[in-house]
Amino acid sequence: MYIPSKLHNSLTEKPFSHCNICENSLHETEYLIEKAYKRFDNDLGEELLFEVAICLPCIYTMRGQLSTESLLRIEDLFKEKEMAMQQQPELLEKARQQPLHYCLLSGKSVDHCKSYQVYARCSGDEISQQQLYILGDSILSEIQESLSKSTKEELERFTDEHVGGPPELKKLLNSGEVILF
Repeated sequence: MYIPSKLHNSLTEKPFSHCNICENSLHETEYLIEKAYKRFDNDLGEELLFEVAICLPCIYTMRGQLSTESLLRIEDLFKEKEMAMQQQPELLEKARQQPLHYCLLSGKSVDHCKSYQVYARCSGDEISQQQLYILGDSILSEIQESLSKSTKEELERFTDEHVGGPPELKKLLNSGEVILF
């Protein structure tokens, strides 16, 4: 599956070409794209809050900086939510068939989220192994609540160094509406 335009670099409107951390080319390596959106009330659209493309070696280095406690809590949360979704096969099928419209772990439509994040694991100009999904605001809040203080501090440092953005983004990151990982 080719990378959809929603996951292209918003500045160039083309696929990402370099890792946001090490600046190495992404053309011959696996990488993760992450984009965060805030939705406006009354169907007034959405705003891109941040976007990153990070090669897997940098992802692994970054995850090594996070606490084991946080990583285990996130893994447990994913397992718990995936099991709950198995009990709702219609929602699960919608989330799998329309990965840019429904939260993978809650089945909630992005139209009913205040914010959401899109994740895709890519290789070259394609999505790897159908790994494209959205996490909605309620799931993001649960993840934020499960993070240790040291992990929150590390994510804040990473955001300051590699993402930047307006003060509103930092407020959203601290509130749990948006999470970078």
